Amino acid sequence: MATLKEQFEANKAQSQGGINNVYDTALNNQKQGLLNAYNQNTQLQNQTAADTQKLYEGANQGLARQAAQTQRSMDQFADVRNLNRQAGSQQALSLGLASRNAGNVLAAQQAQAMAEAERQKALTTTSYNNQVQQALADNDYRRAAALLDDYNNQHARMENAAKTLAQYGDFSGYGQIYGDGTANSMRSLWIAQNPDLAYRTGAIDANRYHAMTGQWPAGYTPPTTNNGYYYGGGGTDKNSNVKITTQNGKMRVLHGGGSGLAGRK
Repeated sequence: MATLKEQFEANKAQSQGGINNVYDTALNNQKQGLLNAYNQNTQLQNQTAADTQKLYEGANQGLARQAAQTQRSMDQFADVRNLNRQAGSQQALSLGLASRNAGNVLAAQQAQAMAEAERQKALTTTSYNNQVQQALADNDYRRAAALLDDYNNQHARMENAAKTLAQYGDFSGYGQIYGDGTANSMRSLWIAQNPDLAYRTGAIDANRYHAMTGQWPAGYTPPTTNNGYYYGGGGTDKNSNVKITTQNGKMRVLHGGGSGLAGRK
């Protein structure tokens, strides 16, 4: 039959194993949910960045086409007016400057938009990592609290079982919890406080009961005495190995095979 300590360890291993499984499953589900959300957000941000890149590429191409069209229009105008296109007229110079300025503005806007897209992606990654760490911390805290609560409950059950046994003089449960030294002290105190129950449960014999209380246990027939010696029919103490016999009218006490004349009270 398993001892209280063995039962405690078996129950603790089973219940705490179940608790760990519950929190492992909860953590895995939470982490998977966070990962799914992160992947979805990252996918959307990557798509936004790609769309932004295409938008500015289209704008640059449009600006280039517009500049080319304007240049052709001016060339045609110069042909009609017999102007020299190769001489770097004021109109051509103005057109070049305007085209470069527009290109620079567009390039700056594109760089800013792409930088913002990368910043948002970095923030999403940081937020995801923080959420995972928070989930781990929360799970560890709640798991530790549940395990401690379970341990205390298991220990309380073992305490109650030890207390029940101790009511009848069996302090082995307390010995498994607190050690034999403490259990023996508790047993001695229990015997001192409960001599009747201690005698009935076999924790002490009739002689010790008599020494503690000055009386013989109820139901026990002690031998008669004369001048301090035991005489009479005698009897047997059912709670010890002491056997009382008579020899030549005097009681002889046998302890485990030995013999000797009983002493005075």
